[in-house]
Amino acid sequence: MPLVRVARRPTRSTVTRTALALAVVTGVGAACAGCGSTGTDEPPDGASTATSAASPVQVPGVPVTVTLPPGWDDQAREGAFVLVAPAPQDPGAVRTNVVVTGEQTTEAVEEAAAESASYAESLPGWTLDDAGPQEVTVAEVPALGVVGTYEADGVRVAQEVYVLEAGTGGDRQVVRLTVTTGAGDETAAAQVREVLDGVEISAAVTG
Repeated sequence: MPLVRVARRPTRSTVTRTALALAVVTGVGAACAGCGSTGTDEPPDGASTATSAASPVQVPGVPVTVTLPPGWDDQAREGAFVLVAPAPQDPGAVRTNVVVTGEQTTEAVEEAAAESASYAESLPGWTLDDAGPQEVTVAEVPALGVVGTYEADGVRVAQEVYVLEAGTGGDRQVVRLTVTTGAGDETAAAQVREVLDGVEISAAVTG
């Protein structure tokens, strides 16, 4: 049963802004095929390595392990861990990506999800698929999902934000998995399902 959306507008944390802003930029900006003078995508900073086979990666500082699909890059950017799909052939297409952030906080998952839903409303043309954060399961862990679409550079973008609790005690974090694809792109949807299915949640930060 859907949770009732919190009436007040929660304070927007740095983690929420980082996750969604990175997803917006990565989805249709810097990671859009054909952008820039070279006509190719280049990682903005830091080392990134495209894999030839599916590879598990421990997210730095977050008790989460993700599986990088073949050909994807992983990049650490502005306090977030970004998984980026190969550049699409269509210069106007969205480049599929998954952004992982974690924050040590006493904030409840419900509050964090409401915060993400509130911030998503600032995206141009944001339309929710369902009213309010939805109860879902990620890596066998209860989570709340905010799923919808928005408009960017004339392209309809699909975005899913999954908020969950990871770690225990001093390692307890609120984790956000922000998924960005082109709206209606079934191939991209299958790729991100693969990423989400490969997520592993730990009791403590191990890397």
